[in-house]
Amino acid sequence: MQVFKAYFKIIKKNLPMLIMYLIIFLSVVIGVTASNRTQEMVSFSTSKSDLALINDDQGAVLADGLVSYIEQNAHIINVGEGEDAQKDALFYEEIDYILRIPKGFSEGFIAGKSVQLEQTKGIDQTAGIQLEMLLNRFLNTASLYAKHGGQLTQAEIVEKTTKDLSTETPVEVKTSESGLSNADLIAYFFNYASYSTIIILIFGISTFMLVFNKSFIKQRTMCSPLSNRQVFFQRLAGDFCLTLVLWAITAACAFIVHGEDLLSINGALWFLNLFIFSMVCLSVSFLLGSLIKSKNSLSAAANTIALGSSFLCGAFVPQYLLGEGVQTVAQFIPTYWYIRGNNLIAGLKNFNAETLSPVLITFVIEIGFFTAITAISMVINKQRRVEAFA
Repeated sequence: MQVFKAYFKIIKKNLPMLIMYLIIFLSVVIGVTASNRTQEMVSFSTSKSDLALINDDQGAVLADGLVSYIEQNAHIINVGEGEDAQKDALFYEEIDYILRIPKGFSEGFIAGKSVQLEQTKGIDQTAGIQLEMLLNRFLNTASLYAKHGGQLTQAEIVEKTTKDLSTETPVEVKTSESGLSNADLIAYFFNYASYSTIIILIFGISTFMLVFNKSFIKQRTMCSPLSNRQVFFQRLAGDFCLTLVLWAITAACAFIVHGEDLLSINGALWFLNLFIFSMVCLSVSFLLGSLIKSKNSLSAAANTIALGSSFLCGAFVPQYLLGEGVQTVAQFIPTYWYIRGNNLIAGLKNFNAETLSPVLITFVIEIGFFTAITAISMVINKQRRVEAFA
């Protein structure tokens, strides 16, 4: 097993670079998972704005009723006397709004005259809009009673208006039902794993092939008692072991991040999809190693393939946000079908032939890519061996 041992000696020298990409992958997915979980909405509560209220129409029933309604739905802040103190409080964001009820407002409002409240908004436009909506609700309802309620007194108008506005609508926050509580986050984990898987395998497998294909090493290997078949299968065993180790590490990281959510049929399908895609990446890496002849070219090709496929196929940007033209091109890249499979698995609730068939189709397409790329690599390597003996 001389070739097999040499394989992992070369991998060991390049281990820091491979670990760096793995750390980048874990940092991103753990950060995204943590931020989404902390931002999860678990309850709903009405927010109240802060305002300064000056009532110059004190004693009028309508004005007092309006003040009482505002007190129930907002915070009235005492910022001191004088216009300057109020404006300073508004500027320093101690309050969101200044409301003044002018003298004679209630009497003019009931009589149907054009009377206005004096309002000054602060920087927080949302708070200002919220307070205006509160005022409009009260005044519009009171106006209806004043115009069409017959000979109602101010007290009766305020009473009826307050009663109508006291009716509350219950708010119920619902979450969508799913086979897994964190299905989208888990799918994102496996989607992003496509980047780390392909770039680590390209650097690992192709780096070995760059070293092994050097003329003096190849000549020494050809002079050894090992047959070409033995050399090939030892190299293949090294590639498969590296791929299997990376798959196991990624799977372990998935369990660390998402835990028991992966102990399900969905989880098994995600792991199977990742394994198939890892084998596709192995074939891509083997093909690239057969074509690349320098480390600089390898670095450029690895980053181009890994980043390009991740952006085009939906690892970094969700597939549903990609344009039709981009998705049409992406369908010729195996990463697209791997990510499509992950997204389909995330939506699985029932498991039968009808629901599983779209997922299995993505698996078959990935296996087709693996077979085709491997065949091309074998042809290229055989041609290189013939040229070496010529």
